[in-house]
Amino acid sequence: MVQVALAVVLLAGAGLLMRSFMRLVSVNPGFRTDHLLTLEIELPNTRYPGPREWLPFFERLTADLRALPGVIDAAGVSGLPLNENGGSVGFYAEGQPVPADNETTFVIYRLVTPGYFRTIGIPMFDGRDFSSQDLPGAQRVAVVNRTLANRYWPGQSAVGKRVAFTTRPGPDDWALVIGVVGDTHHSSLAEPIDLQLYVPYTQEPDWYPPGQLVLRTNADPTTVAAAARARVRAIDRLIPVSGIRTMEALIAASVAAPRFQLMLLSLLSVSALILATIGIYGLLAFSVALRTREIGVRTAFGASRADIARMILREGLQLTILGVAAGVLTAFAVTRWIRTLLFEVQPHDPWTFVVVTALLLGVATLACWAPARRAARVDPLVALRSE
Repeated sequence: MVQVALAVVLLAGAGLLMRSFMRLVSVNPGFRTDHLLTLEIELPNTRYPGPREWLPFFERLTADLRALPGVIDAAGVSGLPLNENGGSVGFYAEGQPVPADNETTFVIYRLVTPGYFRTIGIPMFDGRDFSSQDLPGAQRVAVVNRTLANRYWPGQSAVGKRVAFTTRPGPDDWALVIGVVGDTHHSSLAEPIDLQLYVPYTQEPDWYPPGQLVLRTNADPTTVAAAARARVRAIDRLIPVSGIRTMEALIAASVAAPRFQLMLLSLLSVSALILATIGIYGLLAFSVALRTREIGVRTAFGASRADIARMILREGLQLTILGVAAGVLTAFAVTRWIRTLLFEVQPHDPWTFVVVTALLLGVATLACWAPARRAARVDPLVALRSE
C-alpha cells in the first residue's frame, strides 16, 4: 500500500509536469522558428562608438550575408526573443496622463536593422518596416508590438502616434510610430507577452549596437555557419563571432529546465510504479504459496477456478485501491508545492489524477492476474496430500 501510494504521488507529479510541458512547447513564440541561424557579435566601442560608424558596417555585413548561397535574408537585432538579451526603457505615449515617478511604464526595447521582421518571420499588421531612409538626424521612428498598440490605442491605428522615452519629452524626444508587428515572447514561452518597442539602430546613439545576427536559409541553417563567420571576419577580423546556433536550438534551450524536471520526475515515478508492481505480485504470489491447502479445501468443497481467481484478485485489488486512495489524498496535499513549475495546468488537475488512478489500477490488475491464475490451477488432491 505504501509503495502504491508513493507511486501515485510521483505519477501525479510527473503527469502534471508532462501536461504543463506539452502546453509550454505548443505556445506560439510569435515568429517562424524554422531555417533560422543566429550568431552573436560584439563591436568594439573604440572603433564603433555610435550609429554613424555602425551604419556602414551593418549595411555591408547584411548585404554580404544575403549574398551567401542558401541564405534568403539576414538582419541584426540587439536582443533576440527567448534569450533575455536586450533591455527595457521607460515609456510615455502622447496624450496619456503623465505618470508619477514611481509609476513609469517600462517596455522591452530593441534596436534592429531594416528587414529584421521579415527575416525572423514576425508578421507586420500595420504600417511599414524600417528602411535605409531612417538615418541619424531624420524623423525618429519606432515600431510597436500589437499588445502595446492595443493597450494605448484600443480600436485605433497606432501608426502616426508619437511616443517618447521620458515623461517630459522635448521636441526632439518624440518618435513616430510607423508600424505594428506581432507579439513575441521575450524571456521564455511561459512568461506573458511584454510591451515591446523597436527602433532603427541608426537613430539610437545612447544604446548598444545590434549584437545578434539572424539568417533565414532555404536549407539546413548550420551549413552556412562557417561562411557567415567568414563574412564577418572579412569585414573586421577583430570582431569576435560566437553563439552560433539555430533558432530551434535556442528555443530548446529556453525550455531545458522544465524538460529536465519532467525527465527526472518521470524516471522516479516509473521506478516507483515498477517497484509497486513487483510488490503487489510478490505479495500475492507469497500469499498463494502459503494458502495452498486452503485453496485445495475450497476447491474440494465446490469452489470453481473462477471463484478462486476472483478471490485472489479481489484481495490484491483491495490493497491496491486503499493504496491509491491514500496516494491521491497525499498527492492533493503535495502537488501544490510544484505550482510554480506548472504552466496553464492546475496542481489538482482532475484529468491527470483520473489517468494516474486508471494506470495504477490497470497495472495492479495485471500484477494480480498471474498469482490469481496460479491459485485457480491448484489441484485439490495434490494440495491436500502436500499437507
